[in-house]
Amino acid sequence: MRTFFSACKRLASRWRALRREKRAGATAARIGATGVIATPLDPTGFIAIAGELWPAAISGGRLAPGARALVVGVAGARLLVAPLPLAPPEPPRAPC
Repeated sequence: MRTFFSACKRLASRWRALRREKRAGATAARIGATGVIATPLDPTGFIAIAGELWPAAISGGRLAPGARALVVGVAGARLLVAPLPLAPPEPPRAPC
């Protein structure tokens, strides 16, 4: 009976370690991704990237919900973001 519980404890420990590794890797993989601010970043809040909400922070400034941002780094489990500049308007096309 003791062997069964020891095996369960080892499995649970390994599972938790794998989840931590997966989360850390997933967070680092987000660098360079763009997303939409879900809650006001003043200086912390949440950003939506590929349908997932991630805790985020911005240094200096504030971003309103709906603004687009670029992930520039990671601090623990929090993504560091910077506002994306507005795209310049396209020049008018010449008629054919």
